[in-house]
Amino acid sequence: MLFKNRYTRYLIDHQLRGTLLISGDYQKGETVDRIYLNPKLEPSDFMGLKYNLRILSLDIETDFQGSRLYSIATYNGKTGKVYMIGSTGNDIPENTEFFESEILLLKNFMQDLMEYDPDIITGWNVINFDFAFLDRRCQQFKIPLKLGRTKGTSKFISDETYTMTPRMVVPGRQVLDGIQLVRGSYHRLEDYTLDTAAHEILGERKKISGDNRSKQIDDMFRYDKRALSDYNLHDAKLVYDILLKTKSIDLVITRSCLTGMPFDRVSASIASFDFLYLMKLRKRGYVAPCVAGPRGEHDVMGGYVLDSEPGFHDNVIVFDFKSLYPTIIMTFNIDPLTLIHSESESSDSIKAPNGASFKRNRGILPEILMELLLQREMAVQKGDYAMSNAVKLLMNSFYGVLATPSCRFYSVKIANAITYFGQYLLKKTAELITRMNYSVIYGDTDSIFIKSDTDNFLEAKNRAEKICEVINSQIQDIVQNEFNCKSYLKIEFEKLYWRFFMPRIRHGSEGSKKRYAGLIDPDNPDLIEFVGLETVRRDWTDLAKLVQRELLIRVFSGNDYTDFLKNLVRNLKEGNYDNLLIYKKALRKNLEEYTKTTPPHVKAARKQSKISSRLIFYVITTGGPEPVNQLQHKPDYQHYIDKQIEPVADSILDFFGKKFKEIIQPAQQLDLF
Repeated sequence: MLFKNRYTRYLIDHQLRGTLLISGDYQKGETVDRIYLNPKLEPSDFMGLKYNLRILSLDIETDFQGSRLYSIATYNGKTGKVYMIGSTGNDIPENTEFFESEILLLKNFMQDLMEYDPDIITGWNVINFDFAFLDRRCQQFKIPLKLGRTKGTSKFISDETYTMTPRMVVPGRQVLDGIQLVRGSYHRLEDYTLDTAAHEILGERKKISGDNRSKQIDDMFRYDKRALSDYNLHDAKLVYDILLKTKSIDLVITRSCLTGMPFDRVSASIASFDFLYLMKLRKRGYVAPCVAGPRGEHDVMGGYVLDSEPGFHDNVIVFDFKSLYPTIIMTFNIDPLTLIHSESESSDSIKAPNGASFKRNRGILPEILMELLLQREMAVQKGDYAMSNAVKLLMNSFYGVLATPSCRFYSVKIANAITYFGQYLLKKTAELITRMNYSVIYGDTDSIFIKSDTDNFLEAKNRAEKICEVINSQIQDIVQNEFNCKSYLKIEFEKLYWRFFMPRIRHGSEGSKKRYAGLIDPDNPDLIEFVGLETVRRDWTDLAKLVQRELLIRVFSGNDYTDFLKNLVRNLKEGNYDNLLIYKKALRKNLEEYTKTTPPHVKAARKQSKISSRLIFYVITTGGPEPVNQLQHKPDYQHYIDKQIEPVADSILDFFGKKFKEIIQPAQQLDLF
């Protein structure tokens, strides 16, 4: 077992994770409180650990070309400061300090940072933009970028090969990018610009945004430095507040304590798996193989999806297997160490539906998952969101790791054993429910949807609880009788949809998959849950989302929708919905590489004076696709009727034998006179 990093080997050998106990002789340091000389390091129990880390949010502003520094803003949760090029004036905030040159600004910024001594430095795209720029300017000025707790310099490590994530190494501190922190806490946003994140999480906005932002910053630097100071500090504060609200840093710290990964690598699922598994493996006296070279492509089976019954349904019960893949691993003792490689070992084994067999002596992975499951239950009881979520993310990552060729424990047999067991259980559950005379209308991987066969909402809930109890008991019996295993599987009553909609596939009669909408609370008709439909997809406009949401609200409530559709078309043509017509699509390659085809967002991007993001915002106009901030023509309203309203409306109206065009025809005819 070889390690590229000898520190990782040391940590594994000594069972050290994110926290540890240090004892021994020490002396006082210049930039740290203590310097230990050959200390004793021991594992520490991190459950219930209290910490109070200093966090500093950072944001810089530069000129239009990105070649000159204008200002740096920092915010620590209580106070903020702005460092700016220029001279002091009368109308300048007290928290803004001016400097004659970039060199003086950078030196004072670094000195103040050292004095504040943060544990974590963060910002929005802070590594790829802010620190990449600061590192470059310090090199140009031939001054050391000193931000850490040692005498050494800090380093920006770029990704010239596109095989790794750029990093900022600051000795004694962690630099964490705000975008990655929010993504890692699984907050789904329409896009990950700071303006969108601030709006959806905090209900706030950046002071300026959009493609014209660079010119506005140039103008503020020349003519209104107070406005620039306010803007710069506001951005730094937004990032701090977003991370506080989402508890993203708490989650990172907890994940680090669980896996032993540094804060900036907690999302490295393979490395996390390695760390935990190799610790246990060493205790059992085994060594692991090195990561193999390139491996051939093998099919890894996915989760099973049951055919859906399209249409509108009332009182639909949803059951969900709690942590399906982790509990499959625990129940059937699935593990690299227990996988049987020859038939001579297969007596009294556990045979998976894909033909793989596993020994019955307890595997390492089931042991790890059992420990994590207990930790999660304790966290839930204590209301510890960060720990509960961190454990869930870690447990659910194990299957994906085993199905990844770059993992040293990669095994198609093991990965398929897990998914085949999942398919077996979903099918078996559907059979059991059908035998109870209930109709299954959909199922996907670990969830199953059934008709409750009652018009009474409360009665449907009561039936759901009873069905759940019966299914769990029967699954336990099946696992015991067919596999001679103790079942850790548990199906839960997840929710009850008072009204439920399953569309058909586009241009077909079959029910769709992974696309549906449902209303849970009869008293709140506006609170509809959407999964996979246009309302939650970025490639549809807000106009399409408005149509889908408002139409379903009316259908679920039994209200008329014809006037809504007629008025919608009329208001659209009068320009009242122009703010809902924006398409958003990302460029997947450089503009010059689009040669064979030119999609609408590429046409719009080529008309932009400056492209500041790969995400292109554009409108279809009578002159074709145009960037939203440089419109030269009126919107093509007929395009939006045909491509955004009609297909969404017809996917719903079709179940009532109606068509969108037939409903609005009178309104369209009036437009001819």
